[in-house]
Amino acid sequence: MKNLKINTRAYSLVLVALSFILSSFAINAGSDSFEIYINAKLVLKDYVHGRKEVGTIMLNRNSPEDAITVNYSHCGKIGTSRSISLKDRDNKVLKEWRFDDTQASKDPMAFKAEEIISSASQHSGLSLIYSSNELPDGLVLATIQLPNVTASKK
Repeated sequence: MKNLKINTRAYSLVLVALSFILSSFAINAGSDSFEIYINAKLVLKDYVHGRKEVGTIMLNRNSPEDAITVNYSHCGKIGTSRSISLKDRDNKVLKEWRFDDTQASKDPMAFKAEEIISSASQHSGLSLIYSSNELPDGLVLATIQLPNVTASKK
């Protein structure tokens, strides 16, 4: 009987240790997350919980027709009264896109790069900010870089 008691304790300790080890590999289950695409190509994906820095997306000044698409998930659910704002370094809103709450709200939030590129010539330090009823203070999704493109001379 004594041997059975020791085996039960050892088994319990192994289970506890195993659960701690396996939980260290968890992937932010239930956390808010977002993805940003340019022309259907994923350029940034991040989880909000435990986020250490804001990512940067690069836009091409010569491609104003590029489609930017943002998917934001509140623990697996779509937010209500969603909007994305373009702000400059001084936190001034330069442009705001609002998205409806209909069944079609499962559609990603999309807009053209030209709406950002046109603001870039007069402002610096551009950022995309997501807001919704679930996140009223907003969250900086990404900073935006628009490198100067110079044509090569031949």
